[in-house]
Amino acid sequence: MSNREWEKAEEIGWETYYRWVEGRDLRQVFVDALPCLPEADDDRERLAIDLGCGDGKEALVLLERGWTVLAVDGAPEGIARLVDAVPPGDAGRLTTKIAAYAEKQLQVRNGILIGIWDESELSAIRKKIGVQPA
Repeated sequence: MSNREWEKAEEIGWETYYRWVEGRDLRQVFVDALPCLPEADDDRERLAIDLGCGDGKEALVLLERGWTVLAVDGAPEGIARLVDAVPPGDAGRLTTKIAAYAEKQLQVRNGILIGIWDESELSAIRKKIGVQPA
């Protein structure tokens, strides 16, 4: 999302923005990266963290390819659109979080996602992706 698109969304409201971009193409950076991503298989689960997932268009592609996805966005409208679009068979591999990445509620430091999570959320995420607590 460009700065201009971000400013427009802030100005008109996120739900209006999502209606405006409905049916958009996948973001080019995602399309370029897709051939480099391994396919999920039975031997190893793949986890993607989609920060700023918006309407979740890219997250849906990852779910379709068998990935487990943690989708994070500051706009509840975007998360709601993603959840509504997930096929029932993929819903168990999706975790969502409403958090404003741009407002520093979430940060990535040294490749590690740091954010405001309560212990029940962390426990559920760990269980879903098969990670034992430290």
